[in-house]
Amino acid sequence: MEAIWNENELIYQENDEMIANLGFRHFSPSSLYVIERVWVKDDQSLKIKLIQDVIQHFKADDLQIIPLWPEALEFFNHHPEFNSYLAKPLHSI
Repeated sequence: MEAIWNENELIYQENDEMIANLGFRHFSPSSLYVIERVWVKDDQSLKIKLIQDVIQHFKADDLQIIPLWPEALEFFNHHPEFNSYLAKPLHSI
């Protein structure tokens, strides 16, 4: 599986076919990112991997996330160890 980073998305490809995608928006110059969408072809566990990879990729930038996509919010509810990356008003979910 290959991970491809574009300006506003992370794509996973396998054999040149997209198998998963996470779209985000960065509000520059801040470190605020909004997770707007996630799409997975088959393997639903890739949703968690997408979110974890975004956190790992941007965490050095004092990352703050707004999980607009409902399943991203559910991810943070089930993984409180990542809640420090939520934008401050959401930190107490």
